[in-house]
Amino acid sequence: MIRLLKDWGIVFLGCVFVLLSLCFDLPLGKEMAKEGLNFLSTLMQVVPCVFILIGLFNVWVKREVVERHLGEDSGLKGYFWAVVLAGTTVGGLFVAFPIAVALAKKGASLRVIFAYVGAAGVC
Repeated sequence: MIRLLKDWGIVFLGCVFVLLSLCFDLPLGKEMAKEGLNFLSTLMQVVPCVFILIGLFNVWVKREVVERHLGEDSGLKGYFWAVVLAGTTVGGLFVAFPIAVALAKKGASLRVIFAYVGAAGVC
């Protein structure tokens, strides 16, 4: 609960800073507001599509398939598929982390998940 209050307190202080900067015509606050809105716009374009695709992944792909290709016993084949999946993932780490969670729930090896996230960050 305290952690939640600290996080929202930081957001609240940032908003107060931006509002005061806009009132007093400070360029730093204006730039902060512009970049924050740009980031929020990017998230709103990408995240809903990602959640739809992850929902479809959860329904359509069986756990056994993920375990066979990306599980503990997959060996080098698991790393190969992780890099291929990362190379085809559009949206960078915005998309990679939710997919990594879905893979973990389906039984993918933690080593392969880390390889996927690292490759997605590079690709």
